[in-house]
Amino acid sequence: MKKRPIKYLVTLFLVAVLLVLGYQSLQNGKQRSKINYKDDLDEVAICVDGEELTLRDMAFYVAYQEGEVDKQARVYNPEDPHKYWITHINGQYIQQAAKEAMIQMAIHDEIFYKMALEEGVSLTQEEESSLENTMEDFWYDLLDREGNEALGVTEEEIRDTMVKIALAQKYQQLYAEIQGCSSEDFAYGTDRYLRLMEAHRVEIKEELWKRIQLGVITVNNGA
Repeated sequence: MKKRPIKYLVTLFLVAVLLVLGYQSLQNGKQRSKINYKDDLDEVAICVDGEELTLRDMAFYVAYQEGEVDKQARVYNPEDPHKYWITHINGQYIQQAAKEAMIQMAIHDEIFYKMALEEGVSLTQEEESSLENTMEDFWYDLLDREGNEALGVTEEEIRDTMVKIALAQKYQQLYAEIQGCSSEDFAYGTDRYLRLMEAHRVEIKEELWKRIQLGVITVNNGA
């Protein structure tokens, strides 16, 4: 029997090694593509002017965005709401568009919240009372779909975020009045807001967000 050349055997060995490494890389990639939200709450998700926002800080936004899109999904297809999440519109899947919108909402609120703190803005007793009712409604809705367990956060943590948002919204209104325009002119994505953003440093932890699938954390859409 003819002996195989050493060079041939070495080549086979290298091919085998590459196949094994490729398979392991694929498996690791699959693992990295999945995330159990409540197990990674202290992972930094966004940085705004050096302020780190973790997944814990983002929990309200995840719950809110999933809840809002889920309502639309169940109108679109009551039998299979998942189809709405994976619908492709204007070059993007709704699932991805919802995630990006949620991230931008958080950045927007963080910027205006910090501006509110710098100006000493606070909520009136009436505003606090109204916010308390909103908080309770939101929390009970989250309990109904067991979203609090999926997110791994407490009611107090959700409340803290909602207070920050309320202050951000109040200052957005005040700031718009100073600029001689309406509050909507400083909603995220508008020209005025984008110009304002130029003065701020924002870093989105893209690799982390790639591992988070929106639409399956606090809602059950049949996926």
